[in-house]
Parts: sequence; structure tokens; C-alpha cells
Amino acid sequence: MPVFNAEKYVRIAIDSVLNQSYTNFEFIIINDCSTDNTVDIINNYQKNDKRIQIITNSKNIKIVKSLNIGLNAAKGEFIARIDSDDIWKKDKLKIQISYFENDSQLYLLGTSKQLIDENGKKIKGVERQIYEYGEIRRNILKYNLFCHSSVLYKKVIIDEIGQYNEKYKNTEDYEYWIRIIKHFKTEILKDILVFYRISPQMVSLKKRKQQFYYVIKAKIFGFKLLGFYWKYLPFIIKDIYIISVPDFAIILKRKIKKLILIYRKKQSNFVI
Repeated sequence: MPVFNAEKYVRIAIDSVLNQSYTNFEFIIINDCSTDNTVDIINNYQKNDKRIQIITNSKNIKIVKSLNIGLNAAKGEFIARIDSDDIWKKDKLKIQISYFENDSQLYLLGTSKQLIDENGKKIKGVERQIYEYGEIRRNILKYNLFCHSSVLYKKVIIDEIGQYNEKYKNTEDYEYWIRIIKHFKTEILKDILVFYRISPQMVSLKKRKQQFYYVIKAKIFGFKLLGFYWKYLPFIIKDIYIISVPDFAIILKRKIKKLILIYRKKQSNFVI
């Protein structure tokens, strides 16, 4: 778990890890020079649970380099990953481990996710999920199918294909899945085992153009590895369109959407 100024949600995220029904794990937290109360919070947790290992960066190096520091420190057979504002369900690791025990060819396993807002309330709407390896392989170059906080994968993958590519800012996970899928069997469970938080502070919302630039770059890299098909073209065009839309138009759209939601909520609460 990489953390940076995560005081608002990090307790909930840490509790969801420590309260797992599967208990045989090391919990590596990489503090990327937080300036709020994050340090005090994680230090207090470490005092009460020896499974926690805290690594403090000497300077702020951002998330991808922090992730690779965590991978270098990991001693376990598997790697799990969680953002400091997300939440695992209690049986997440137990369920995933059982799948690995029953399928020796499986190397990476994601799960379905439930979107929540900044207050922890469920966000309606379910995306069509893709679960089976062949279908994942055929569709991964359309869009990122995996929730980063949901994945569990064998550490031997790192020995074969390396770590996260630090050149891919805010899309390091997407590029990594593409490399993994080229060589290893991956699947996604239908079980919703992660609550994935959507908040105004999300990198994907704050650095939209940069992120989609690297999404396109990852896809082009993926075409070289997995092959290009014309069905991917509309998704590339959509990514380019997102980059081209001015920031004020995106902000205006979000404000209008927020006003509509407020209006609908008031209407639903109106009683004659």
C-alpha cells in the first residue's frame, strides 16, 4: 500500500487488510513523504500488528516508484495491492488463494468491484465484466479490465517480466497487465471483493490528459505484443477525443451532472 497524505481514508483501508480472514501475510506500507497525519496513523497500527512493515521514502517519488520499492521488499509467494482509500471485503484474500490452489496455471487473479463515493456510499451502475482468460486477452486493449486494488498475482511474474514500468505515469497497472497477459493466464472473479473509491482527489480525474496519453501509449505497446485488430480502433479514437476535450468542458459537464443528481434526489424525497 503506497500512501501519501491519506489521513482521511487510510484507517479504513488498513482495517480492511488487517481484518482479512486469511491472516498469513506481510503488510508493506510505503510512505511517500506524507505531510499530514498519515505517518502517525500508520505508526500506531504498526505498534499493534507486527505484520506491518513501514518503508519511508527519503523524498517524494510518486506512486509507481513507491510500488516498485514495495515489490523489492516483498518476501511472500503472492503480491496483493490496495490503494489507501479503497476497502477489501473480509474474505478477499481467502477466496483468491483458494482459486490459485485449485489452478496451477493461474498467475494473476482480479475481482469485480463496487464503486463508492468519497463518503463511502455505493455508486449505482455496473460495468459489463469480463472474467475468462481468452476473453480478457481479446479485450484488454480496449480498456483496462482490472481494478488495481483487487489483483493478487504470483511473485514469480516479477522474475519473468520485471516490475511496473516507471515511464507510464498513472497507467503503470494497465501496461503491466498487458505484459502479464502476454505470458501468463489471468482471470477476474465475478465476486465483488473490493470497494473502489471515486473521489475528486483521484489522479485519474486530476490528470486526465496525462493519463490517457499513457493509456494510448500502453495500447500501442500492447498491439506489438498481442496484435492489432480493427475492433480496437473506436477505443483509440475515444481516448484521443478525451485528450482533445478542453478542461472547462469536462468541469462544466461534471457540474451539470452533479446538479442533476441533486435535483433528482430532492424530487425523490418530495412527498405530497
